[in-house]
Amino acid sequence: PATQSSIDQIEQQVKEPNEILFFRFAEYEFTYNEEGKFSHSQFAILYDLPSDEDLHRFRKIKVLAAPPGIQHVDYGPDTDKQHFIDLGFTETLVGPAPERTRALKSNTQAKRKQYGLKHRVTSTIHAAQGETLLKMATEISLNDPDFNLWDKGQLVVLLSRTKTAKDTIFVGNKSETLSALKAILMNKSQWSDYIENVLNIVTINSTTDNRLPRRVMNQNAFPFRICDIALPQCRTGFVYFLISVKQKSFTYIGQCKCLRQRLPQHNSGYGSESTAPAHLRPYGIMAYICGFDGDNLSLRLHIEKEWKVIRNRMKRNGNNDPRQWARAGERVIQSVNNNDSFNVTSMDLRLVCHFIDDLNE
Repeated sequence: PATQSSIDQIEQQVKEPNEILFFRFAEYEFTYNEEGKFSHSQFAILYDLPSDEDLHRFRKIKVLAAPPGIQHVDYGPDTDKQHFIDLGFTETLVGPAPERTRALKSNTQAKRKQYGLKHRVTSTIHAAQGETLLKMATEISLNDPDFNLWDKGQLVVLLSRTKTAKDTIFVGNKSETLSALKAILMNKSQWSDYIENVLNIVTINSTTDNRLPRRVMNQNAFPFRICDIALPQCRTGFVYFLISVKQKSFTYIGQCKCLRQRLPQHNSGYGSESTAPAHLRPYGIMAYICGFDGDNLSLRLHIEKEWKVIRNRMKRNGNNDPRQWARAGERVIQSVNNNDSFNVTSMDLRLVCHFIDDLNE
């Protein structure tokens, strides 16, 4: 005889449910494939109720199998069978699913005999991941730990399960629900400030400010180590600012198509003559300018030259802070506005700094 433990184990292993209810207009999904008739997860509706004897003897029962791709159909209690036939449903016989022996603990084996159907019924949000539901009811709360959200991503998942917001029903006190929604939307995570910075420099939305918005990405909000930031691997073109890890006074400004490929070249001694000496290697990326179209070599060379000119002038004037030399890339970007030969504006280009610093000081 089956023990509760073996029943629990087989529940976790088989697709067929422990119990199936049969009633008119019940909606099911098939749990196995039968070639030419139905496939796994295909939608089906029960129109004619089977007899008790049919079920007791596990005789095949009639269902209306929906055409592939149909996951929902509108009908009422008086809808006749022809309505479904006209929509492409076909009357199909479905019997017990293929029985498979399951190995359980304590050298026990078991199998379940059940019709190859499962109900299309309520489910948890995560169990419905990837599906679009017709309607959904949920509850969120600030006080009840069973209905407490702690991350904005959970709210995004919750709201994405239905096609329109009106199909998502919030159960419970209205004021408490609104308070819970506000709290989770206002909640900041380790990534929220960083992502807002990213969106700020990539946005193309208009601004009411007459001044051009700063296209500078700093790492003040980056939640992990700077060395964990992945370099871009696209081939759109970059002008970059290197610094020697061993000798911080040595910097190098260059241009390339792919930044992720170029840095290893410098660190292996084959990047350029000035970065080849072993006593200067390895190098790190302090900053880079991006936003090129991949083919505008003349613009990259122009920016490389201007950045070097400004850096060298700062050094002659007694400014020995490599961070400020790197920030000077912003001034180079702004100067592009005054040059009509490149057919770009400073709005097209962005400076990304790989150090934590206050760019407003």
